[in-house]
Amino acid sequence: MKKILKALAAAALLLTVAACSNIALKDAINKELGITTTRLGSIADRRSGGYGYTLDGYYMESVRSKLLNPANFGPGGTSKKPIVITDIAGTVDSKVLERLDVLMVGRIPNGTLSPGELSAIKSWVQSGGVVITCPEFDSYNGFYSDDVAAAFGYPLYSGILDPYYGPGWELPAASGLPLFTGPFGDVSTTSAGHLQAGDYSDAGLLGTAAGLTVLSRDDGRVWDPDPSLMAPSIALRDYGKGKLILLMTVDFISDDSLYVYLDDVIDPSYSDEVFLGNLFAYVH
Repeated sequence: MKKILKALAAAALLLTVAACSNIALKDAINKELGITTTRLGSIADRRSGGYGYTLDGYYMESVRSKLLNPANFGPGGTSKKPIVITDIAGTVDSKVLERLDVLMVGRIPNGTLSPGELSAIKSWVQSGGVVITCPEFDSYNGFYSDDVAAAFGYPLYSGILDPYYGPGWELPAASGLPLFTGPFGDVSTTSAGHLQAGDYSDAGLLGTAAGLTVLSRDDGRVWDPDPSLMAPSIALRDYGKGKLILLMTVDFISDDSLYVYLDDVIDPSYSDEVFLGNLFAYVH
């Protein structure tokens, strides 16, 4: 009977962790349970104007479910460390960031984060944090998350009026690259073929790729001002003790690109789902 009560108490704590928005309380509960987690922060959708492309947004509901499913991320899952998500509606400062391992910025309008918040994020990454951001531009609404990338020295090239029209994402021929190969499979050898964003996805065009490890390029358009190069579409770099990961469209990991909307288990037969799993396994 005592074992049953203990198990029920542990299950109740786990449910509390999943529902809790207080980072300190989550940490205390996980410590009590002896669980090591990946503490993933996300800018709350209501703070970014309700655009729907952060982890509590409408277009990321399936993504969130897959990240929280223990069959994907958990002691018995494909990737062994559970993910705990905190939606940040208040100021992103050092006190908030020190309780996170990864910050997912997603697609938010420029200006959502203040200069002080951008500086805090940069310092946190230098000290060992990981930030995933999706700088984009479209000719109707302007720039998204560009100020986050620019804080690290990677502003978008502003001379493009219509930067993306239709999917055309080319993967490198090499195997074993970070994010494309991992516990969920190899993106380049799945039956769905190439990783693609959805039709007519907006995308960012980097002004420079200096210092980046470019993992994939867009074969659908050239990269101004040097038309001999294809535009980097996914890139990363070590930044101090931490990492910066750039996805040039959020649709690489939004519900717009996931094929199995009603199934919370990551499907290894689809490239976009494999990429989603490998991305968050990589930043564990």
